[in-house]
Amino acid sequence: MKLGAILSVLACGVTAAMWLRVSPVIGNTGWAPAAGLIGGALLGGIVLDRSRHKLALIVGLALLSGGLWRLLLGPASHLALVLGSGLVAAGAAMSMLAASAVVLQTTILSHGSALAVLNVVLPVGMLCNPVLSPSTISYAAATLATLSLAAAIATPMAEATDRARDGIAPHVIPLIVLFALFGLYEGVIWNWVVPFLGAIHVLDRSDAWQVLSYGVPLGLIVGRIGVARILANVKAVTVLRFNAAAMAFAAGLLLLARSPSACWVAAFCLGVAMSPVLPATLALSNRVLPRSPGMGMGVVFASGAIGLAASVPLIEALSARFGLPGAMLLLAATPLPMALVGIRQRQ
Repeated sequence: MKLGAILSVLACGVTAAMWLRVSPVIGNTGWAPAAGLIGGALLGGIVLDRSRHKLALIVGLALLSGGLWRLLLGPASHLALVLGSGLVAAGAAMSMLAASAVVLQTTILSHGSALAVLNVVLPVGMLCNPVLSPSTISYAAATLATLSLAAAIATPMAEATDRARDGIAPHVIPLIVLFALFGLYEGVIWNWVVPFLGAIHVLDRSDAWQVLSYGVPLGLIVGRIGVARILANVKAVTVLRFNAAAMAFAAGLLLLARSPSACWVAAFCLGVAMSPVLPATLALSNRVLPRSPGMGMGVVFASGAIGLAASVPLIEALSARFGLPGAMLLLAATPLPMALVGIRQRQ
């Protein structure tokens, strides 16, 4: 069943690459993916808490593949775009959570290390973005999601059992706040770095997009390979605390970059700095609600979707007052409260 989990995360990576290419031209549907991510995360948590890991993975991939084919082959009306994008986002969220739960159920590694290894394939899929055309990426994402669904259906899976969980359960509220801030940070990167580099006359839009599309995913790949070893020996809580400083440093490099080479270095550093957050947070969120681990993962993942959705109107409001370069200071400021929030341990 791990094959189905790996393919599903890869499909989510290719879908993310597709969305980055097509979202500027499909109209005002920004609320639909956010609602889909939140709904899919919560629905996935409910299904996972019924010890139906395989069912959650199948339903998530069915929503993902159905939504992608709906966008590709359905009518190009506004309602169809809203429905399709919502289904894609819901399926991606549910598939990510189910894949994580499958790996956590069967791994002999620490939870953080196992999820870091699993999520290496997510940025691998995102590397399709600068390589393939938008239409090719879209068909590749739909085809891969369909193949992942077939693999999930065909592959047998042992029943879920209550396995011992690593360490002491953290409190849920700090983890929700931390992942919401991370969602805000990531949303600013993917939505506003390219316009920012153009506004300060460092790179034109095409070159800035190449830097972002290659640099951040490559940094995520390298960072997650390295952090898998770190999380085997260091608590996820400790990694998250120190990682906030790395994110602020990488954001500072980007804001100060004034040459193409500096932009490449900064984009790579952004990817490396962000790499531990998703696996470490999902590993911890599996333990925040001891009686409902699936819902714990779902609630925390949904908080990240809220932060992601909030990034666009927040930067727009700040840009209207301070200009885009001034508004982008939020990118460097966001990790600071992440470090202050911390993750309190239950006694």
